[in-house]
Amino acid sequence: MKILNLLTLVSLFIFVSCRKNVSEKAETNISMKSLDHDREMTDFAKVLAKSLTDINVRSLIKQEAEKMFDKDYDVLYGLAKDLPDVTGKTLNEQIVKFSNNPSQFNSIVNQLPLLTIYVPVLDNFDAKKWNIDGQIPIVAVRNTEDRKNGKPLLAYDADGNEIKLDYKVKPDRPIIVIKDNERVIKKSTEVKNNLNARGNEVTPVKIKDDYYFADESYNG
Repeated sequence: MKILNLLTLVSLFIFVSCRKNVSEKAETNISMKSLDHDREMTDFAKVLAKSLTDINVRSLIKQEAEKMFDKDYDVLYGLAKDLPDVTGKTLNEQIVKFSNNPSQFNSIVNQLPLLTIYVPVLDNFDAKKWNIDGQIPIVAVRNTEDRKNGKPLLAYDADGNEIKLDYKVKPDRPIIVIKDNERVIKKSTEVKNNLNARGNEVTPVKIKDDYYFADESYNG
């Protein structure tokens, strides 16, 4: 009986240890993916900030933001990147020219299907008020964890300078924000059993390709 109890305890210990290792590995993988995601968003933002010196880029982003396709001044990059400007070049072709590594930049775009350029509504600046002839916005990267932990909102200008802002204070200069779109889902990767990434029941409404509105109420 003592031997049986000992074997049971040993088995239980091994089982608990294995579950702990699996849990720790899963947490590590999630953490690494989060870090990769944040880095990719930042890398994109830095290139975009440089590209905003091109009036054609500013014009196309303003034009798309004003459409409010999801009832907000959002430009979903996966749908907008192939739109042509007045020169016939696509938005992505115009932006990628400012990257030191075009191949890596395009890889980042493919890794971030919900990447969105948001033009916020400020006291003296929004998509409609944006004077593209004279206003070159800085580009901020929204990071939910940083906001929760009281860290600064990081932004970048066309010269690559990092600017620290406060999440709780409206910027007093033209700015656009890089974020994940919370109103859109990529059906091929995020919809399973009629649930979205946050576990809520949804009725996906198709936009184009594999992109869907998370709910009809967002259909602009």
